[in-house]
Amino acid sequence: MSKRYNKIPNYLSPGQTKSFLDVAYSFNESKNAFKSSNMLLCIKFQLYAGLRVQEALNITPANITIEKTLNELKVIDGKGKKDRVVPITGPLLEDIRFINNYLSPSKNKPYVKIQTRKSVGEWYKKIANKAQFEIKGTHTLRHTFARNCLKNGVPINVLQNLLGHTDLRSTLIYLKINPNSEELNKAMNLVQQEIKEQ
Repeated sequence: MSKRYNKIPNYLSPGQTKSFLDVAYSFNESKNAFKSSNMLLCIKFQLYAGLRVQEALNITPANITIEKTLNELKVIDGKGKKDRVVPITGPLLEDIRFINNYLSPSKNKPYVKIQTRKSVGEWYKKIANKAQFEIKGTHTLRHTFARNCLKNGVPINVLQNLLGHTDLRSTLIYLKINPNSEELNKAMNLVQQEIKEQ
């Protein structure tokens, strides 16, 4: 098996995720370049829908369906020229509803007004630095999405579809971080306690 499938993905812990979002919201209030480029939405596309950075930069209102019983986004020409559909929920859904209803975005122009993945990475580094931890690339937020899905019981084959992986081995790497070391230690403590009580 190649090194690619042996690497453990970097992801944010719940505490780091909260700190990252707190700083991102503060940037949205204080930094005009951050707000005007819709960087906060880019973050939510990755964190709540698991999009790759380039996919997040390509999403337009034309890719979004918001109805009473159906809320989803279509990733067109994702990696490997694959299309896929991803549900929209929570904070991401709230933001898109607000933008669509009150800001009248152009139907075929991307929501996020940043041209390059490098620029997104620079913002992410600034946010992480302010939050006092290191982030290892923009893919970290996508890894965090995948980790959270598995932690909450999403089957691996469903996660494969959400992430747009052609090869299931690409998705299976997330099993290396589910559960994490803290959860494993908790489980081991319970086992040891049970042995003591026998």
